[in-house]
Amino acid sequence: MRTFQMHLLEADKVFFEGECESLVVPTTVGQYGILAGHSNMISAVVPGVLSYRAPGKEWRTAAVSEGMVKVEGNDVLVLVDSAEYPEEIDAKRAQRAADEAKEAILQKRSVRETPYPFEEESALLAAFENADTDAAVAALHAFFARLHAVRPDSDTLSNIVGKLSYELIRTARQKLAVLTVPSPTPAPQADEETCEATLTTYIRQCLQEQESRSSSELVQRIMQYLEQNYAQNITLSSLEDAFFFNASYISRVFKQKTGKNYSDYLLGIRLEHAKELLRDSHHSIAYISDVTGFGNSKYFSKI
Repeated sequence: MRTFQMHLLEADKVFFEGECESLVVPTTVGQYGILAGHSNMISAVVPGVLSYRAPGKEWRTAAVSEGMVKVEGNDVLVLVDSAEYPEEIDAKRAQRAADEAKEAILQKRSVRETPYPFEEESALLAAFENADTDAAVAALHAFFARLHAVRPDSDTLSNIVGKLSYELIRTARQKLAVLTVPSPTPAPQADEETCEATLTTYIRQCLQEQESRSSSELVQRIMQYLEQNYAQNITLSSLEDAFFFNASYISRVFKQKTGKNYSDYLLGIRLEHAKELLRDSHHSIAYISDVTGFGNSKYFSKI
């Protein structure tokens, strides 16, 4: 049976990665089955039971929280806040819950006296999701300025930073699809300045990766456009109109990603098509220069 690569990721770790023959995901339209060769798609995942089968293995099930599933080519990416196998939902979880409840009681007074900066967090996550680095860093600074005003103890600061870190990681993975930047891990008992610096670095790295991926996707789209429209009169201005990006930005990222100016890349495409026509047809130079985008047969002859 044909297989595909499945990546099941939680907010803070990889839950499962490997070959799969079949996958069933809980979505807003019910249990959704995926096999190798499935068409590209993206859908929301709702809390429920996810099932998958690896080659030569029995079906495995896991309880998953909300998230998303994306099929692209032969890769299936499932991003969820949490996932657990049935055997893990046992006394160990109960013990962990008890320990957390005990810790919450011990810290109750401190947490009650330190209001969480929800407004600042909301502004930060909005700027982060919009890939606005300057606004996100400024919002993060405002978040810590609010904390500094109430001077939380080290345990409370750790709890608050832990929650914020989780929200940033979830936004990076689910909204920005940034998966390779290491999670922010401020050292235990780290002070406010260190925590802010750690999260600032994480935000900048995530948005740099997102920008790099976005520019790579843009260049791929431009290359495809040039391949399909090489016979047309293509200029930086026409690319600007086609892709809604500033001409200087298009020129810069194209050179960065390909090592060539767009005009040199386009010339190469035209020459290859012209060579094919010269080799395989009896058309005139004027005709070939026209249908390959050169227009001027004298210029074409010099090339």
